[in-house]
Amino acid sequence: MHDLDELAICGESPRLRGWLPAGPYRQHLRRLITDSGLPWRAIALYAGVPVRFVRRLAGARPPRRVPMAVAQRLWAVTEADLAALAGTPGRRRVTARRVRWLLDRGVPPDRIAAMVGVSTGDVERLGRDRGWCSARTELLARAAVQAHAARHPWLEAPVEAAA
Repeated sequence: MHDLDELAICGESPRLRGWLPAGPYRQHLRRLITDSGLPWRAIALYAGVPVRFVRRLAGARPPRRVPMAVAQRLWAVTEADLAALAGTPGRRRVTARRVRWLLDRGVPPDRIAAMVGVSTGDVERLGRDRGWCSARTELLARAAVQAHAARHPWLEAPVEAAA
């Protein structure tokens, strides 16, 4: 791993100050995706960084540089942080609203189960606001709603999908 201070300046040009080489952050993102099993969108949401930028960083033609603020937030996420989500209680009611939102828009329960990492029976229980919900499931449900809304921009996403 690199220290952020080592990578702090990409050159002497004032327009490049505050930007870092993308390579180490792309590698870090790939490692997080591989080790956690979470999709890039969920990692972006967890880190609090722009989803569109992380999509580019994870893609086939990544940017050459990363803004310092994005780099710092992404670098701060560890594999241990993401692994801990599975044992941390999530917000069941918010997750239930997101699951119902997907169901109401015709997404099959087995597809939702695959997206949020639970069984089909758990999707039905979550949709009825029953059972236990982990922070990982909550994060994956948020990512699923956002992904579905991005593919169908004419649909109005629930307010809590942005929360």
